[in-house]
Amino acid sequence: MQAYRDETSFIPQELNLPPYATPRDIAHHISKINRCTTRHNYMLKFMQYVKILGVENLLDTRIVKLSSGEKERIAVSTVLARGCKLLLADEPGKHLDPLNLFRVIELIKHEADYALITLHNPLPLALCDRFYTLVEGVFRETTPKEALGLELYPEDNCLRTCLG
Repeated sequence: MQAYRDETSFIPQELNLPPYATPRDIAHHISKINRCTTRHNYMLKFMQYVKILGVENLLDTRIVKLSSGEKERIAVSTVLARGCKLLLADEPGKHLDPLNLFRVIELIKHEADYALITLHNPLPLALCDRFYTLVEGVFRETTPKEALGLELYPEDNCLRTCLG
């Protein structure tokens, strides 16, 4: 059981970041205790991800001063940089505008070996490969419509969601 725990990273729905630390402080701490990659690789990836997610200018700002969306993008960067095989994420992006939500989900999709993400917002569904839902207490693969009661229609290079 310990081996799987060491290869799994998690982004919780409610972030519990130390309020008077900075994102850089948090990243340095995680780089020291991370078991999925080296300290050097962790910091390289972390810096790459904060740049992609547009929060590189906040690395020396105390967490208490950041917005919920900024904290979320920092959390995604710190967890994803760990380089673990499996990423579990409970509503990453719930505090994000649509553009940053897509950036976060795309980054997770392209950088994580395997990711299991819970979503309640239908916007990033187009980026998902598979859909699962609980039906009468059983976890099973479903369609987007079954999972969230939505249908997706490609239209002029964008998606329009319609309640089913």
